Amino acid sequence: VIYEMIGMTAGLKKDITSTHVGIVYDLLFTDGSKELSLPYGILVRKEYNRLYFIKRDEEEAAMEVQQKDGYDPDDDLEEEEYEGDANTPGRTRELPQINHRILTKFDLDNIPTGNYTKWFDCDKISKACTLRYRRKGDYLTINSEMGKKSLQDYMVNEKIPKKDRDRVPLVADGSHIMWVVGHRMSEYYKVTKDTKKVLEVTVRI
Repeated sequence: VIYEMIGMTAGLKKDITSTHVGIVYDLLFTDGSKELSLPYGILVRKEYNRLYFIKRDEEEAAMEVQQKDGYDPDDDLEEEEYEGDANTPGRTRELPQINHRILTKFDLDNIPTGNYTKWFDCDKISKACTLRYRRKGDYLTINSEMGKKSLQDYMVNEKIPKKDRDRVPLVADGSHIMWVVGHRMSEYYKVTKDTKKVLEVTVRI
C-alpha cells in the first residue's frame, strides 16, 4: 500500500525502492507529528495515526497562498479572530450540499444514527441554523448534564489533524455547535420524548 501511495503521488514508480517503503512504514510507529522527504519532491507527513502523501510543489504552492493571506499554519484558532469563508484560500474548501426538512410526525425509535444525517429539536434553536466552518468562541454541549467544551478542545481530543480543523463543516446556532459533521452532535439539541418538531439535516460530503 505504501509503495502504491508513493507511486500515485509521484506519478511514477521508477527508483522507488524497499528502502523508501521501509522508512515510511517506520514513520507510522513514531510518536507525535513528523514528516520526511522522498524522491520526486514527495513529502510524507504523519499526524496522529494517519499518513499524508503530498507532492512538494503542491505543498509549497498552498503555503505560499496561505502566507499571502496572512495565515500562519502554526496558529491555533483559539489565538486568533477568524470567521470561516468558503472563498478563503488555503483555509477552507467549498461548503458541502445540505438538505433539511421539518418533521411534525416522527418515530423516536427511528432516529438516524449515521454520520451525515441528524435530527435536532427545533424549539431549542435560539438563533439561526447555519452551515459554516469554525470560529473563535465555538463550543458544544458534551453530556446530558449540559457540560460544555470548546470546539478547539474537542477537535484536539478527537485527534482531528490540525490542518483539517478549518475544513470540518459545522451546523451552528450562533456559537453553539449543533453538529460537528461526520463526528458528533451537541447533546443540547438531541430529540427527546418532549420534542414537538424535528429539524432533519443531511449533509452531502
